[in-house]
Amino acid sequence: MTVWRWRAFGVAFLLSAAAAVLIGVVETILALPRVPASVRELLYGADLHLVWALLCTFGLRILLWGRSEKTFPLIALGAFLAGELAVVPTYWLNLSSFWPPFYLTKGKIFSLASIGIGAGVGVLLAWLLGRLTAGEQWVRRTRGIMGAGGIALAVILAGLNLALLASAYPRGDRIDTRAEADELERPDVFFILIDTLRKDHLSFFGYNRPTSPNIDALLRESYVCTEAYTPSNWTTPSVASLFTGLYPSAHGMTSAAFRIPDNALMLAEHFRSYGYQTAAFVANQTIAGSNGFAQGFQSFYPPPAPWWSYHQRTAFENLPGRLTVPGHATLGRVINQQVLRWLGDHPEGPRFVYIHYLEPHSSYLPPPRDRDAVAPGVPDGPRMPPTLVAHEHEMNEEGCRDWECLDDPPTMTAQELAGMVANYDGDIHLVDRYLGSLLLELARGGTLDDAHLIFCNDHGEEFFDHRGWFHGGSIYEEMTGCPLGYRPPGGLEPGITIERPVNLLDVIPTLCARLGFDPPPLHQGLVIPEMLGEPFSGRDRSVLTELPGHLFSLRLRNWKLIQRGSPQTPHWKLFDRETDPLERMNLAAELPDTLALLQGYLEGLVAQYGAAELSGITTTADPALIERLRTLGYIK
Repeated sequence: MTVWRWRAFGVAFLLSAAAAVLIGVVETILALPRVPASVRELLYGADLHLVWALLCTFGLRILLWGRSEKTFPLIALGAFLAGELAVVPTYWLNLSSFWPPFYLTKGKIFSLASIGIGAGVGVLLAWLLGRLTAGEQWVRRTRGIMGAGGIALAVILAGLNLALLASAYPRGDRIDTRAEADELERPDVFFILIDTLRKDHLSFFGYNRPTSPNIDALLRESYVCTEAYTPSNWTTPSVASLFTGLYPSAHGMTSAAFRIPDNALMLAEHFRSYGYQTAAFVANQTIAGSNGFAQGFQSFYPPPAPWWSYHQRTAFENLPGRLTVPGHATLGRVINQQVLRWLGDHPEGPRFVYIHYLEPHSSYLPPPRDRDAVAPGVPDGPRMPPTLVAHEHEMNEEGCRDWECLDDPPTMTAQELAGMVANYDGDIHLVDRYLGSLLLELARGGTLDDAHLIFCNDHGEEFFDHRGWFHGGSIYEEMTGCPLGYRPPGGLEPGITIERPVNLLDVIPTLCARLGFDPPPLHQGLVIPEMLGEPFSGRDRSVLTELPGHLFSLRLRNWKLIQRGSPQTPHWKLFDRETDPLERMNLAAELPDTLALLQGYLEGLVAQYGAAELSGITTTADPALIERLRTLGYIK
């Protein structure tokens, strides 16, 4: 009887396996053109469903050990089909444009209804099959070749997948601690970055709306660089520069679809070499483990693709994440929860923590309380600005890749623009609340005043200031200005202002100098002596921001040089920041000598930084990341 019952498992598995292959192949075809059409992809898709069939049938065999062979195969098939038809259609419906996102109440209702209907259909199909067949027929098949063959196939399938899992299981990276590390004090370090935060929309820098009370309080206790710049004009190259210490000309991460080479020394690895525990909490999913940004972090939220998954594109791999992803207006709260949970799990230092909030990135979706706090009475406006990707076919010059390459860029009415800016400012107020909550918890736990804290953005946002929108499509002040603050342990009373051009990259070697660390090898930032309590020598310092090939910006003393347009026929703009802080008056034609001097500086800097170019930049193989880039408006 025991043998027969296991053979009943074999028959049940064969039935479920036949359905699994069919569903897996259909789902793989649905995934096209996200994945290449190949036999390997079809096998992969079918295999995941076969594994689910194996687990489902095996689990039921254990739970229903006393069941007769007459009914067990159909019970197991019904359970398998219920799970498949509940999960697979719901997942693909959630990917469609007409299906409401799950974080909305309507999306939850739709998805739960889809799951219920799918499960019911699966059970109904198994019941109908049972009505069409006789119970004794399944007893004969159990005792025949189907039972033994099903068990053999299950064993082979399990063995093959265990071998694949063993080969795919990630090996932990080992970083040796420096011999001198134990002799250093090594306090905690918190690096807080707010995505798409426009510096001139912070009340600390004179904005006329009370967008940032908590940020203001933090900066009042910090060294603040009023003329700081980001390394690039959008997230991927800027954060890649922050993590590698290299300008975009050197690291080459100019597309969010690229992957940082494993041989690049990352900031987290440098702190690991001094004995730090490292963690990153990132709300912007373009900064993902699948394109190399998790390198060196012992904890990375959200975690990289599971080690058992090669592609992350089928329903069983992705549905739980799809249905639990927080809404835009709650991402910051989730980030805070994850940070505080990790700190509680790792109470002993030293700890290096990178925190990346997404608000106020578009879509601009502030809760009413935050919008009303900064812009009461302002009518609603668009939630999503125009993106350059949607207008690439309208470029008036070959090789041109910025908003000024359009003869007729998209516009808005004054009321629409005012409403959209109010939404954006409301999102700043929202993220300011999240930051304030986190700092309060760190202070209550006694962590804040013992830690070094760096505050910055990765880029700003444009609201038709220079005929453009969104980010990544221009390189003016509203895009590249960085609200860089550094709060040492205990804070400063009062804060200290540094009023000369610096780059965000400069804060890393400065922090290392304060901690007594060597700077990361090949790091292209320069120490900010004022943050070490030393006077600035007064030597001219030129500061670069770039998107290699298309946009370059150089700041030297009061001058700002911009190169834009086609790389073959560049257009030059020259501004005097002292008399023209909004960068409206192009002096390039009036001051040819100054223009030529700055052009020489720019050419020299790009050549100098580009000489350290990383080798091995590749494209990520993560289709989920590619889909995320499309959603955010970075690629078509």
